Amino acid sequence: MWHFVSIWIGILLVAVGGGWSRGNSIDCLDNVTMSNECLFNEQSSTYAFVYTLDFIGLGYAIIHWVSDGVQLWSWCQSTESNTPYKVLFSSVRMAYYWIPLLVNTLFVTLTWTVFIQWDTESGIESLTGFLFAEIFLINAIIAMIFRLMNNSTKKNVEGCN
Repeated sequence: MWHFVSIWIGILLVAVGGGWSRGNSIDCLDNVTMSNECLFNEQSSTYAFVYTLDFIGLGYAIIHWVSDGVQLWSWCQSTESNTPYKVLFSSVRMAYYWIPLLVNTLFVTLTWTVFIQWDTESGIESLTGFLFAEIFLINAIIAMIFRLMNNSTKKNVEGCN
């Protein structure tokens, strides 16, 4: 149930934030629909906050879908074998799925708000491509960490015997 609710939290943020943002922006001085510069230096702080929440929600929903998609095959196998779902091909239980979701959301948010300059007129294709690559890379790193944690736990347990 948590998984289902979690996805809808992101979608709700997109719907509410996007709906509010559409009617409350002012024209950007650099003749673009939106950019980092315009969002954080020209729009009101309320607008910047709601717009940012809107895109955090969008990023979170996409991260959820991408991360779910990567794991779908292993989850199907778990369903078939009647074993619990695991996170990112590790032995970590689904109760910890929030870790890769929130770590990805943090990095994706920092990337589009701070690290990469973008504007809608130049196109956001390169930003989008970078963000997808970032999601896959972060998931791979977290998967390795989870596997290393599992291996060290096994060694500690085996050493106690």
